[in-house]
Amino acid sequence: GSFDGEEGVVAFTGSNKQIKGGAGSDIVFGFLQIMDNAMVSVAGGITSLSIKKSLGFSLNPAHNGRFRANSGTTVNFDGGGTFIINGDSPQEVLFNNVVINNTTVQHNGSFNIMVDGDFHVNGTGEFQAEPLAERTVTFRNDNPVILTGDDSYFSNMVFNGTAATLQTPLYVKRNLNIKNAVVTFDDSSENIVTVDGGISYNNGRIVGTISHHIPEGSANEVFHFPVGTTTNNRWVRIEYETDLAGGADGYLDVQYIDFAGNGNYEPFGVTHFDDSGKFYGNVNGSSDLLIDGVTVNTLSEEGVWEVKPADIGGVANGTITIDFCTCGLPGISNPSELRMVAS
Repeated sequence: GSFDGEEGVVAFTGSNKQIKGGAGSDIVFGFLQIMDNAMVSVAGGITSLSIKKSLGFSLNPAHNGRFRANSGTTVNFDGGGTFIINGDSPQEVLFNNVVINNTTVQHNGSFNIMVDGDFHVNGTGEFQAEPLAERTVTFRNDNPVILTGDDSYFSNMVFNGTAATLQTPLYVKRNLNIKNAVVTFDDSSENIVTVDGGISYNNGRIVGTISHHIPEGSANEVFHFPVGTTTNNRWVRIEYETDLAGGADGYLDVQYIDFAGNGNYEPFGVTHFDDSGKFYGNVNGSSDLLIDGVTVNTLSEEGVWEVKPADIGGVANGTITIDFCTCGLPGISNPSELRMVAS
């Protein structure tokens, strides 16, 4: 069955309300309002719930409303224009799958959003959550697929599962907590996660680039870059011993480039590794690799870290202490003998 209320307002009051439908049902609302202390859940038979109007989804401010649509339902925001999600904490919004089609959704409420499934922003759509401590999007389960579009941003983001896949770059304006999740990118995406605030993790990691904002006045601050591979953590930790040169802020990019076994890393001109891990046949035509006048005669055949100012808005120079986690990297019996090449 289906329900089409695109031109109307549906408001819920009171506790333990349900939106019900038979298997495969589609529900369309113009405006969906959770009033007073209403607790509204969507029954499992409803596969699609669409909201069509700007200001179409709201929780009444200063009350304790709840909305749960996590039993197999996809919630669609697809009316075009701008949707504003309003409401105050400690309200709860829980989705299964979220799809935003050619629509801007602004999370202006001070409550958190939890997602049990996928989160897709399609076409010209955007998701926007200006920095506020309570505006956290938490992915609660394993293997969500997240597509955010080019201009979306989150306030805070948390991954509670063990894995997640990004189909577009990710921008978090406050804090990112990946806990134990291995966050990877599909082949079509630029593999970069930009974070303006802090990054916390247990054994989680980003298999790609972390672009971390380094603010003005960062002397004695420590910045974490939990990068690595699908199987191993290769985190980098950087402490600025001095303020940035010129007092300007900027972004620092860190990634671990895994080329174990493929015998080729073109940016360094490496074309072959021998059994000991040394390379030869590079672009300089010698058995040593020359990078900006510095000769390197041994390079791990597993991979390398790359630490550099971002291409746009890159951080200025400063004096740093940098720690790398070799974390079981094969062939490294004495980490103190490792060296960095500065360019």
